[in-house]
Amino acid sequence: MLSVAQNVRVADFGGIANDGKCDIVAFRSAIEHCKKIGAKRLLLDAGVYEFFVKNPEKQIAINVVGIPDFSIVGKVSENGILLTKLLRRYDFKPNLNALPILSVKRCPNFKLQGVAFDNFPQYVSAGEVVSVNEKGVLIKVFKTLPFFDNVPMYCANAWDSKTRNLKVGVPSLTFGGKNVEDNLSEYTLRVVDESERLLKLPSSRIAMLLQKGDIVSWNFGWRGCQVLFDRCKNLCLENVDTYNAIGFCMQASYCENISAEKVRFTRKGEQMNVGSRDAWKLYCCSGKAKIQNCYFEGVRWDGQNVHGVFAWALKKTSKNKVVFGTHKKWNFGVLPTITPSGSKVGLCIDKNTEILLTVKSAKQIIQSEISKNKCIEVEFEEDLPDFIPTKTLANFYGININSYELKNSTFRNIAGTASLIRNDNVKIQHCTFDHIMYPAICVGGAMFECEGVSGKNVVIKNNLFKNCAWQQRHYACGAVSLAIQPCGQTPQKMTPYIKNIAIENNNFVDCDIAIEAVETSDLKVSSNKFKGVRKRLIQRNCVGINSDVVE
Repeated sequence: MLSVAQNVRVADFGGIANDGKCDIVAFRSAIEHCKKIGAKRLLLDAGVYEFFVKNPEKQIAINVVGIPDFSIVGKVSENGILLTKLLRRYDFKPNLNALPILSVKRCPNFKLQGVAFDNFPQYVSAGEVVSVNEKGVLIKVFKTLPFFDNVPMYCANAWDSKTRNLKVGVPSLTFGGKNVEDNLSEYTLRVVDESERLLKLPSSRIAMLLQKGDIVSWNFGWRGCQVLFDRCKNLCLENVDTYNAIGFCMQASYCENISAEKVRFTRKGEQMNVGSRDAWKLYCCSGKAKIQNCYFEGVRWDGQNVHGVFAWALKKTSKNKVVFGTHKKWNFGVLPTITPSGSKVGLCIDKNTEILLTVKSAKQIIQSEISKNKCIEVEFEEDLPDFIPTKTLANFYGININSYELKNSTFRNIAGTASLIRNDNVKIQHCTFDHIMYPAICVGGAMFECEGVSGKNVVIKNNLFKNCAWQQRHYACGAVSLAIQPCGQTPQKMTPYIKNIAIENNNFVDCDIAIEAVETSDLKVSSNKFKGVRKRLIQRNCVGINSDVVE
């Protein structure tokens, strides 16, 4: 039982829920007081706390830095309904690159419990198609959703008006960034009748994909990160909801050991989607991740994206030093400062052979003679092999989750991949994947985006896949796809196998292709059920397959 001295109430610093006033100063004062006296919990009351952030590109509403063993705790009803909401109010403009509502950095043993996140106005909208012809689409915006003139339609999707599910067979109407911004006149919505909330989209391409009566959703931008956890060891989330996000709903970066229970990304009322990017990205984390009893719905990209970083060995500079670089489109950023000493780097010499080396130190090299991009030089404890082939792929295990468990969770209406798994030692069990546009589960790294590790030791068991993968993801297909996304920088003969995969006791319903395996070694497929599936298993260049699938 915590003593009174260990608890601080934000109300004692002027943060009163539901009073319509800005609570930023109250939260900052309460958090500073917690840090000063060593309090363990900041307690929030039931109701709405409001953060008046004029420009979210310049201001973080709540910033928690360097407080160990600390929790932010809201109210939850006896039947599990969240009663505390954190609402960001801001001056609207399209294509914001918003900073977080909540940023937590260098806080070991941090816990977030019993809070929901939202924006006003929400950064999404939707409406019904009332007419469509070769010149464009007329949309009647739902009465409770934002209605703005002359705003680009980012990350748009088509929905079935009867089921409120993504429209199967229809791709995303627009994406983010260059896709929209190179075609602004075509993808900008304009008011036709304000009283009737009618918008016109002058796009013949989108008109070809829609019918009268369809629902269309869109986001007002595609960038930003709404909740950020950075370098937090033993991060815990419990009963946390997101109703709307600007950009990524949530990201954990460089965190070690993550647990999540009843974390939900869920649409409300007439909303069709929650946000324009991933629901929850785990980037360059480590240790163990356990995600259970969670709910992911209505994001334009991925439900949960779990990955570290690939790199290529560019040059051996001494008997135990190598310069590493990434694909020309990307760079390392802060990688050298967080590549842990004592961690392992795996050099993939060929499809089966990976040499594990121990990091002694790493330093960044900028504008080196080897590459114009940022590179790092890593010194290893061990001597290197006499010969390292050029373009050798490297797995940086020190910034990748050691084990990942996902169970008893639901993913619905994801206009991307539900579970993007680019690490080793994975268990996905007792989950539901329903109306997922791309492969519901993608196992294997993406070399073009430098997202690794390559993928080993994965169990996918006792899950339901329904209406998944009507669109490919970088050539990956199937409700479950095992494939490393190539980029041409590493020859195929040096691209490692995905290894030791078990796909068992799953139920595949109305999925064109159930399972795809590309260059996979030691794959077991057994006791799965198939209904409304055209192709149960597609395999290319695999070795060691043990399958009971009969086409």
